Amino acid sequence: MCKCFVAATAVLYLLNVSAAFLFVSPTLQAQTDLAAPDAAAPDESWSEPRDLLKGEFKSCWKHFSCVDETPLTSVWKRKVDEEAKLVELVCTGDPRGYLYTNEEFDEFELTFEWRFVSDANGNSGILMFTQDDQRLWPTSIQVQLHQPEAGSIFPGGEAVTGSTVRKEDLANPVGEWNKCRIISRDRGIVVHVNGKKAGEVNDCKPARGRIAIQSEGSVVHFRRILIRTPETADDRSSEDRTRSDENS
Repeated sequence: MCKCFVAATAVLYLLNVSAAFLFVSPTLQAQTDLAAPDAAAPDESWSEPRDLLKGEFKSCWKHFSCVDETPLTSVWKRKVDEEAKLVELVCTGDPRGYLYTNEEFDEFELTFEWRFVSDANGNSGILMFTQDDQRLWPTSIQVQLHQPEAGSIFPGGEAVTGSTVRKEDLANPVGEWNKCRIISRDRGIVVHVNGKKAGEVNDCKPARGRIAIQSEGSVVHFRRILIRTPETADDRSSEDRTRSDENS
């Protein structure tokens, strides 16, 4: 056999082996991307999840309505889903306005479920870093729950972000529950809807404020509204004292 032919064959073999190591299929790449940890995800030092629908409702929430003297309970109602054994928050959608936390937050992980009962164009949203300029709509950064555009992120009022996110078709069919996860860290917001990353925005101004839920013309149900925050040194000391008392 010609020595030149043998040498050429060996070179081609080595090139094919190298290409096999260097090439990553789109499917494998997608799996790798999905498996990669979210840089914004909270670590183990963060608090245990706190349920914002448990306890005395008015000690956690207040509301603003575009119609003066509208009672909170005429727009926002808690009920127990006997089948699921879960507390639900039901918004009538009318009049327009928003429910907001008494507490202010900067860094946090907020998870919740929501669904529109029958409205294919159902509309609501979560307002991050809501300021005290009570109006429709206040200075805040919105995570859109509008059925066709759930997961979109954009500023409102005098708020500013480094970019905006526009998404479509992330919500489940009307009537089904959806899951949302919002992470706020380092002046940025990352949003996941139904297990898919909707997007993120950075350089948020403001980057601290109340968390609000919009009443925007549609009946919408919420449940499992849970929040985690970074633990402070005082929090950890309190927990250590509690454990010490329990073990003594």
